[in-house]
Amino acid sequence: MSKNILGMLAVVLTFGVMLAGCKSDDNSEKTKEPSTPQETTDMPALKLDFESLADWYLAAVKKCHPQMQKVWDSSANPADFNLLLVKETKDKVYLITPEGKQEVKQSEWTDGFRTAIENLDAFHHIRLGDKRCTMILCSIQRFEKMDQALVMMGHKPMSDLEKVGENLALFYHEAFHQYVQDGDSRWTSDKTAYNRDNSYPIVYEPRIYRKLALFALKKAWEDPSQKAAQYARAKYWTQKYESAYAEEAQGIKSTDITESTAEYFGRALVHSVVPQYPQLHDIDTINLSSDLDGESYMMAIVINLLFRDGRQAEAISTITSGKVTPINILLKDVAAPANYDESQDAADMATIRAAMDKTFGPESPFLQPVAQLTAQHRGGENVYLVVKFNDGYIGNDGSFTLSEFKGLSCDINMQTVGDGYELSGITILEWRSYLIIPIQTADNLTLTNEKPVTAYPSKVYEITCDLTATLTAVSGVEGLTVTALPAKVERGKDKLGNIYFVLTDSTGQDDPELAPSLATLQEWQAGSTVTEEAVVAFGGVDRCFAAEPIPDNVWERMQGKTYKENPHIGRDDLRHIRALHWDYDSQIHVGEMICNQLIADRVANILRQLYDAQYPIQLMVLPDEFDADDEMQMRANNSSCFCYRAIAGTTKLSKHARGLAVDINTLYNPYYKDREDGTRYVQPATAVEYCDRTLTFPYKIDHDDLCFKLFTEAGFEWGGDWTSCKDFQHFELIE
Repeated sequence: MSKNILGMLAVVLTFGVMLAGCKSDDNSEKTKEPSTPQETTDMPALKLDFESLADWYLAAVKKCHPQMQKVWDSSANPADFNLLLVKETKDKVYLITPEGKQEVKQSEWTDGFRTAIENLDAFHHIRLGDKRCTMILCSIQRFEKMDQALVMMGHKPMSDLEKVGENLALFYHEAFHQYVQDGDSRWTSDKTAYNRDNSYPIVYEPRIYRKLALFALKKAWEDPSQKAAQYARAKYWTQKYESAYAEEAQGIKSTDITESTAEYFGRALVHSVVPQYPQLHDIDTINLSSDLDGESYMMAIVINLLFRDGRQAEAISTITSGKVTPINILLKDVAAPANYDESQDAADMATIRAAMDKTFGPESPFLQPVAQLTAQHRGGENVYLVVKFNDGYIGNDGSFTLSEFKGLSCDINMQTVGDGYELSGITILEWRSYLIIPIQTADNLTLTNEKPVTAYPSKVYEITCDLTATLTAVSGVEGLTVTALPAKVERGKDKLGNIYFVLTDSTGQDDPELAPSLATLQEWQAGSTVTEEAVVAFGGVDRCFAAEPIPDNVWERMQGKTYKENPHIGRDDLRHIRALHWDYDSQIHVGEMICNQLIADRVANILRQLYDAQYPIQLMVLPDEFDADDEMQMRANNSSCFCYRAIAGTTKLSKHARGLAVDINTLYNPYYKDREDGTRYVQPATAVEYCDRTLTFPYKIDHDDLCFKLFTEAGFEWGGDWTSCKDFQHFELIE
């Protein structure tokens, strides 16, 4: 997931401090390791050239793979853990499995494979032939930012061996997410979400309660004779946290479950090959973790304790249900002290507060650039536009995309410098969930009453709701493509009441020719056509593609049609995809689709690539427009995903009933099955002529088709490859 610089800090410290300047738990006489295999056989000498590193990873994979089902269970299928090791120069790739090392020649790279490599920053999941693979960038240099952060926080940098081990742990951690957890919907059956990462200021109390519980569990690990007392202490602080911060505790349940187990899995395997890589996080790391992922990584200690206590089978069974966090499993039969004296934890509380202050306090080295910028421009000589971006991300190629810049195309290529991003000599600071963009003079950003809007990094001045602002130019910022001006600045607030501004395009609002198309986009009238000019005026193509929670009006349309009350899948399991698509006559259509949240981002990305390639899709509306009549929507050549129904001619639920299968251009890519009596069953019934795949006709999908390539590379199988029947329209997730 994406991180801004301070948001990234916890991940930096999680993956760095735990290795740098800390003692391995192996050296503690009191520590009793769980029944994780401890391989100590020789590994190749570590050399940092790519060929030597590839050999090192090959030796490691050969040792780790046989241990996977001992570290977890049979759901961790070694066949799914295939490493694609990419050279830092991105011109060479090795497929590494226990069977050996094989170069993937550039002549074999598909367009999707090449794009994945070009965009690779750390990891990426992709299919290579019939193999599920996790692509890892073989780079030692990418840890330099982590080392800088560690030194700033008073720790020594990571060693080369630790960095190489970290890449290996990343491979197993992320592959576990993708192929064990995402392949089993039970893991995330409770999909409530809570985003604390972008909040500021940091609230210390919930962090302190969680960390005191982790401190107690760390002591229980180090000294089993204290287990009863420390488990009770952990239970007290866990209950206090869950009571005082119930919304957050409920919202981060899924994160605690998935991240703690993936972290345990990756670390346990790497520790068996590289004993210098500690199996548990140390106290400093626990102290310095501050975001959701970071804290959840720390919960890996709970998995170790469950296994040491002989509760492996119970733990795995309960954890994979997705309903109970590991710490609540561990402490379910533990009673919290009735009259707990919190003053006995005063020293630990002070340690935690000091660490938080060092990261987020006024003297934090990470906030110094913001403080300096604030002091430099207090007089208002320069204007800074401060924009909140929950959906912004740093691209793998070093570019920055800000999805809430709805009138600007903000794929800005930037070079990382210090704690900001430099663009043509101008530093654009990332400050938690805010992007601070300098604009040369106040004249560039004015209100309709001609009063300048002055926004500082530490404060954005509130303006009244009835005022609009016009951005007339962004002079001096080369590389910023303004696709639609003027734009107005809208005012909003986050949960903490901080004011922020979002640029939204206003070009064409009064243009009578654009007005109908703009209204179509604003109301998202799926099935209607729009012009390219309207898309630009609406805010650009980026704004037209999204995977989001199902809006109320859409959910209402689905009731009793594509959605029927059932025990298998609910609203929170599904996502609404907005997309544009071209037809065979080069017209742009507004489209929408409902699919499972497990594949939503992948499908939205595929649809965007198809749009960029002007791949023709005739119609993309919800099957509810046809009263969920599958035959009728196929006759209309509609493309869709979710519909709670059985497989045709059976009582078995279709993959469509879970939103895990997508049908594209259904009339021209029919389903058929040859019966024993020599007759053929075809759906839709009007598509008999299109069963002959030797013919040439519009919208046809075959092995050379872009749609086929994108879906299969993203982990879907094509019904056109089936032998018992043929379903040329159908792509379903491989589970």
